[in-house]
Amino acid sequence: TVPVAVLWVSEGAVKNQNLHDTLQTNIHPESLHSRNKYHGAPGPDRMLDQVVRPNLMNSPASNELHEASPHVVIGSVLIATEKLLGVHPFDGSKILIVAANQVTGFQGLILNKHIQWSFLPKLEEGLENLKEAPLSLGGPVMKTGMPLLSLTRTVSGNNLPEIIPGIYFLDQVTTIRKIEELKSANQPVGDYWFFLGYSSWGWNQLYDEMAEGAWNLSEDATRNLNWP
Repeated sequence: TVPVAVLWVSEGAVKNQNLHDTLQTNIHPESLHSRNKYHGAPGPDRMLDQVVRPNLMNSPASNELHEASPHVVIGSVLIATEKLLGVHPFDGSKILIVAANQVTGFQGLILNKHIQWSFLPKLEEGLENLKEAPLSLGGPVMKTGMPLLSLTRTVSGNNLPEIIPGIYFLDQVTTIRKIEELKSANQPVGDYWFFLGYSSWGWNQLYDEMAEGAWNLSEDATRNLNWP
């Protein structure tokens, strides 16, 4: 089995310890799924222990199948097939790829699993306006103390990676910094879309799942991304 790849981000880069503590201690992971619990994943990330992955291919022909598979790049959208029916949280999902690297693998955000801010019931004082922004379940992997990632339609001077035209990605650290900025400036949040957790694959792992027919690939992210 190929291990799940994660994006390593130093927790020391988080400037606001109060916000860090709020997000770390007030998530109720059991509310994501009535019977799911978290267990340790590599490094500081945690993953739902009942996430089911399709059986990976161990055939020597696997590399040939990878070469025949469509190329997954940043901005691609994975669309779950019937093979993932009943596989929480991937059944019926559309996942926007926001990071692709042959060493660290793939990261993606589920676009069509919207949830309520009640999953973060005790937001720090002054952050209540975040509830005006959409929130979705991005996937089953979460970085301890930094569970939120985000997309934005706001062009800024932060050199954010542009995932598709006009849509920019903020990782965990950048999202926390942006939340602090929104709080201090009392800025509107409608052009931000927050995600609780993310989805992650090793490089070969995703291509194996595609070869088994678990995912279809769309290169038309704009058609699949409907801003809530």
